[in-house]
Amino acid sequence: MSWLYAAAVWLRNKCYDKGILAAHRVTVPVISVGNSTVGGTGKTPFVETIIEILLTKNKKIGIVSRGYKRTSTGTVVVSDGCALLANAEASGDEPMQIAMKFPGTVVIVDEERFRGATLAVEKFGAEVIVLDDGFQHRSLHRDLDIVMASPIRSWRDNQMLPAGYMREPVSSLTRADVVVSTVAGAGEKFVPASQPVIRVQRKVKEIRSLADGVPVPIGEFAGKQSLAFCGIGNPASFRNSLEELGVEVKEFLSFPDHYSYTAGDLAEIERRMRNNSLSYVFTTEKDAVRLRSIMESSRWLKEHCHYLTIELNITAGAELFNTRIDNLFRKAV
Repeated sequence: MSWLYAAAVWLRNKCYDKGILAAHRVTVPVISVGNSTVGGTGKTPFVETIIEILLTKNKKIGIVSRGYKRTSTGTVVVSDGCALLANAEASGDEPMQIAMKFPGTVVIVDEERFRGATLAVEKFGAEVIVLDDGFQHRSLHRDLDIVMASPIRSWRDNQMLPAGYMREPVSSLTRADVVVSTVAGAGEKFVPASQPVIRVQRKVKEIRSLADGVPVPIGEFAGKQSLAFCGIGNPASFRNSLEELGVEVKEFLSFPDHYSYTAGDLAEIERRMRNNSLSYVFTTEKDAVRLRSIMESSRWLKEHCHYLTIELNITAGAELFNTRIDNLFRKAV
């Protein structure tokens, strides 16, 4: 099955490379951020880093995403830049997370990204499009193509789907304009020497209460025994973040990526906390977005749950990266 999948990916890419399949353009610059693997690379925090850079340049931003595992289909305006217009179930967790953190940003989910980008520009006045998880979605032309480098943790990290985690062969990295590495050297051995590599460092920015979103001093949790749970692509990174803060993770529950929690799941988490006499429970920001709609089924858990917010700081290549972004708008002028 992996050989068949790889052959289909190769043929599709060749069709785009030869112009047999066309990439459609919108009238503003498009920045694409994507993965060559399935999840767990820090893509969403890096999208947020790009948003923060663009905001310093006073650009009206449109975020366009497929909205993975959303319950809706077609075009959904998550935020028009003034108000939230959808819930997490209809939008998907990552678009909702971005819409909540950056209220002046237009966020649209659409399986046809060109259609969503066109709407963001023509109806909502977006001056730049950030295409979330767009490396494989080549039907929308991008002016800056960014791919997150994936660390090789096991043999599956270097195998094509469904045997492994690769969406595309490593040779596809040659079409990226910039490669972003969250771990020094991770995945970089596959990057051609001529391609720029931006290195970033992942760190916990804040710990917030799920009940009201208020930040809590990070040092308050050092040495505390806790339960942690998540439904993300790389659960080990979440656990490591907690342990680096000095939190003692007594129980750790891992759910599938983009998991939709049930009242039964929350009851089990609460049971484990009570059985182990734990006072704190931690989850990720992405999970917190999905949890809000059902958290009232466990008010006790809601009062004790906190979530981590993550940021990526550029440690090498910041000047080069800013120049690349500035050049997009020089071309547009």
